[in-house]
Amino acid sequence: MRRMRCALGAMVALASFLALSCNNSYGIFNDVQGQRKEEGSDAFKKTASYSLFRLGSTYYASTSRLYARSVDSSTWSQLSIGGSNSYFLRSIVLVNATIYALVGEKSTDVALYSSTDGATWSAVANIPSGKVFDALFSANGHLFAVSHTYITTTSTDTGTSYYDLYYYDGSAFSTVNNFTNLTVTIRGVASDGTNYWFASENMLYTAMNPNNSGGSSLGTPPDTIWYISYTGGYLYVSMTNGNLYQGGFSSYDNVSSEPLSVVLQVPSPSGNILVVGSDTVDSSSAYGYYEGAYGSLNIGSDDSIVAHSSSIYNTTVYDSPVHCFYYDLILQNLFICISPSTSSSSYYGLYMSHWNGTSWDGWEAQ
Repeated sequence: MRRMRCALGAMVALASFLALSCNNSYGIFNDVQGQRKEEGSDAFKKTASYSLFRLGSTYYASTSRLYARSVDSSTWSQLSIGGSNSYFLRSIVLVNATIYALVGEKSTDVALYSSTDGATWSAVANIPSGKVFDALFSANGHLFAVSHTYITTTSTDTGTSYYDLYYYDGSAFSTVNNFTNLTVTIRGVASDGTNYWFASENMLYTAMNPNNSGGSSLGTPPDTIWYISYTGGYLYVSMTNGNLYQGGFSSYDNVSSEPLSVVLQVPSPSGNILVVGSDTVDSSSAYGYYEGAYGSLNIGSDDSIVAHSSSIYNTTVYDSPVHCFYYDLILQNLFICISPSTSSSSYYGLYMSHWNGTSWDGWEAQ
């Protein structure tokens, strides 16, 4: 009789186990079944991706090269720039319907090109003499460029880099007021369509003109500015100490102890939420991204709204610096550009999640 009871007990336990294994909402089984095999393009496998945008019916994504695919395709192809396939892509932005690409690995060979279709490129003239462009920004249909000059005063001087921000009016570059000859890097330009915001590591200005004429300071940053974003009707200032400021420096959300990067508003089942990237500075670590409402942001593996499940988050974007979010309002695709973590043998630098109107499908390698 004891053996029969033990057998019945084992059968009950097995039945319970099988029932639980079919219940996708139960703990570890939900986590395991939420995983998916990631198979993306070799262009982004074990390779950092830095930006993505859409022009017409084509997506463009950057690593050290520029890649493109049709919005209804999954195949990415490398594009040539300036007649070369072996260029080093420093920075790329979309300004209205024109792509601007900054290429060149050394300061002696940096060139700026423009294109309206990704196939035919023209060199942009009138770059300020003696300046080397490092990065490009786009705000309210205008192109901005950061340059630096490295100066040594004596043979034993270690040298100092000086940074300038330029505004391009379509024919010539002119300096942006208050952002010339800086000894700290320039972190970004943002706009709401009327106002502009300009940021360096230790300054934040606002003006109604793209050259910051008549601009006013928004005060002294409490810490080092790392990124500025305008989304959902607010300016967000991301700091290296993990604080996120909304509007100015009067209130903040202490999101993390690590640096924060780009901020974007996206839909969710409960209404619009923010996704906030993390970054690495010096010896700091990155954690992928945070999501939720301003004032109550959680690491992406906790709620897993955009990732769809914590297992998908943990096996795709976790532990990775985030360089860019791009949300296609037409097709409702959200892209994330990251420097992939080495925690997986098949990690990628570019992922996409689709909003189906009620929920996110979860990250898939591109």
